Amino acid sequence: MVRSLTLERWRWGRSTSQFDNVVIDFDVILISGPSNNNAGFGVICRLSQRPDASVDGYMLAISGDGFYTIRSVTASSMSPLVDWSYSDAVKQGNQLNKVRATCNGTELKLEVNGQLLGSASTIANGATSGAVAFAATSFEVAEPIAEIHFDNLIVTKP
Repeated sequence: MVRSLTLERWRWGRSTSQFDNVVIDFDVILISGPSNNNAGFGVICRLSQRPDASVDGYMLAISGDGFYTIRSVTASSMSPLVDWSYSDAVKQGNQLNKVRATCNGTELKLEVNGQLLGSASTIANGATSGAVAFAATSFEVAEPIAEIHFDNLIVTKP
């Protein structure tokens, strides 16, 4: 379980193991959060920490209201490689979603419930290895807490 307690700030729990090319399969469900389901959750691959404590990596995420994104994280600042887009493949609210995130060479892919939603290429000089992390946030001011449960994590080589 990862809890997000701050508005528009992603919280994550990361692995102690380091990976370069990975396929990350997991189940995820929004247990509670904003009444409009506007909470984000997913995984970060190649998460690495800089000497100044900022982080680099790639986030592949969905939201409780049916959206998905792929983002580059550089010095703790996110930039969209695939901006938030809606998909019927993402089950909304407190329904279970089966997610597969692939970080292989320069290719990033996000699949949800067996459907490819988006793909992107990594940025030049981007992270090439690092930890895997589950991430979550709430995007709402009035309802800033989101509780997300992650289960059945499987990390393999592509």
